[in-house]
Amino acid sequence: MNPSINQFKVLPQSHLTCPQGTYSLTDHAGFGFDSKTNDYKVVVIKDIWLKETDERKVMHWATELFSLKSNSWREFDDADLPPPIEIWESSKVHTFVNNCCHWLGFVDEFGRKEDVVLSFDMTKEVFRTIDVPRIRESSKETSATLVPYDESTNIGVIVYPKRGIEKKFDIWVLRDYWDEGTWVKQYTIEPIEVMYKLVGFHGINQFLWTNKDEDEPNGYISSHLLNPSNEFNSDHKYWNGIMGPCNGIYFLEGNPYVMMNPSINQFKVLPQSHLTCPQGTYSLTDHAGFGFDSKTNDYKVVVIKDIWLKETDERKLMHWSAKLFSLKSNSWREFDDDDLPPPIEIWESSKVHTFVNNCCHWLGFVDEFGRKEDVVLSFDMVKEVFRKIDVPRIRKSSNETFATLVPFNESTSISVIVYPIIGIEKKVDVWVLRDYWDEGTWIKQYTIEPLEVMSKLVGFHGINQFLWTNKDEELILYDGDPQQIKHLQVKGKNNSLRVVVYMESLVSIRSTNDSNYQFVSCNFVNDHLLNTRE
Repeated sequence: MNPSINQFKVLPQSHLTCPQGTYSLTDHAGFGFDSKTNDYKVVVIKDIWLKETDERKVMHWATELFSLKSNSWREFDDADLPPPIEIWESSKVHTFVNNCCHWLGFVDEFGRKEDVVLSFDMTKEVFRTIDVPRIRESSKETSATLVPYDESTNIGVIVYPKRGIEKKFDIWVLRDYWDEGTWVKQYTIEPIEVMYKLVGFHGINQFLWTNKDEDEPNGYISSHLLNPSNEFNSDHKYWNGIMGPCNGIYFLEGNPYVMMNPSINQFKVLPQSHLTCPQGTYSLTDHAGFGFDSKTNDYKVVVIKDIWLKETDERKLMHWSAKLFSLKSNSWREFDDDDLPPPIEIWESSKVHTFVNNCCHWLGFVDEFGRKEDVVLSFDMVKEVFRKIDVPRIRKSSNETFATLVPFNESTSISVIVYPIIGIEKKVDVWVLRDYWDEGTWIKQYTIEPLEVMSKLVGFHGINQFLWTNKDEELILYDGDPQQIKHLQVKGKNNSLRVVVYMESLVSIRSTNDSNYQFVSCNFVNDHLLNTRE
């Protein structure tokens, strides 16, 4: 991508196949520029696992190279594959130096892991290993991160302890890039307290660290998701929503669909479905729901897709196709016509995940004599059936007010929060379905007098904790009791901020042949910021 001019390019799928009887779980990419041919390239190396034993074929790789000029991938012949080396997962600073991209890895020398650098020359398209002296006592006690040194004229390795509050770190530099015998310890920085993990390096002595609150944050986790340019506002949406938690498991809505457990850093890309639209139609928009089937102990995703007529390019209003994914079976199934959602349209503006009583929910509307009347569409993850819940006339006009569906009182019922679209000071009405199974029990629970800080509701917790964004897309907590406002030091961009509660979990969602996908970005908001009663 080129963010300066808002351009994004999705690379074509490669057709790299693993050797017979093997599969891959992890890949490592390198990105750089070939100054000889004026071409941007991406090299990807994939690990190899044996299907028969589910064991890693250590230090063996499958490899492919993408060229922007040709817009295509090519596989490497066996003779051109990387030398036998393992790559450290912890070293993730992009290091492109002298037309070469680099990874920090290791080889096993008599039971000891010795650091080495793997490089790939973007011009010559060849791999090379660079030996590293014994720069640390043990990889179990220290982290080592490869970085570009002195404006990318050379490479350096920064070594620092994994544990402890005060950490001293050493900077090793390869003085002559082409002579691996010229490694020197350039300097040492005495213990400092602020650092946790190295995420960037610039020049010869500018470090970018993340720190860590020793108290594990049981607050909110927010995803900053890419907002692609117009050419991607189709099937290539990337991740435009996050749902959860269901027992600590989350779902990313977009392309591809992904389940994840951030507590143990697991990501599962859902297999593609083969749901086809009825003959003579196509689909532009889908709405997903994520939840847990407590009866079968299964995580499920339901997706409903709108229907457009090919002949006239008109929307077939209130008609849907639908599919359901089961994590247990790792497969999708289509719904029969009799089991499809009732005729209803879904509001695009209501995007807070609402999973209550084994059901996921969407706020929608039906057309009653030219007026849009709010309704709730629910899907029961256990019974696998849709249900429509009528909503009383809770607002005068959908043109003047937003309505957002939220879980109320720790997910025991549902609520609709209504607030004006326009204006500086906004009054907020909170409507609650007191008895979830009786749609006649809607009441206006309370009203909040005009607030200035809010622009859009992005989250709700308990019975009176609201998470808003303001006009600058800053995340703000409003606590209805004792009516306090806090700025949570998190900011979105281009309407990309999504918020969910964080829950720890040890549940594994991965199978051995799943691919690896990385989460784009997340921020934790600690308890002391959320606790307005201090």
